[in-house]
Amino acid sequence: MKRLSKDDEAYRKRSRELLKELFEKSAKTIMVGALSKLEEEMGHLWGADGSSMTTEMIENKKSFDAVRKYIFDNGHNQINLIKDELDNYDVTWLRYQLNMKVKPRPTQEG
Repeated sequence: MKRLSKDDEAYRKRSRELLKELFEKSAKTIMVGALSKLEEEMGHLWGADGSSMTTEMIENKKSFDAVRKYIFDNGHNQINLIKDELDNYDVTWLRYQLNMKVKPRPTQEG
């Protein structure tokens, strides 16, 4: 097995860290987006629309807050597990590369 240079090792480590950051940002966006949509569609059940709260609405708000806390706690735990799991892999960012051929313009002779 070929030994990696310090530069290669550093590049792979940075690639892994970039992947972790990307995954974490995506997972958080999923959680926040889903909860936001839930609140948008069902927030009237607990007075999110600014209406005065009844006893039932207070209970609905408590239930929503418990579900919200569960989603964030579980989501963050899963993010941390996946980030830890990624430490077991060699990751190399392949970078974006675009090769374009340059063709000379035809000359006009007249």
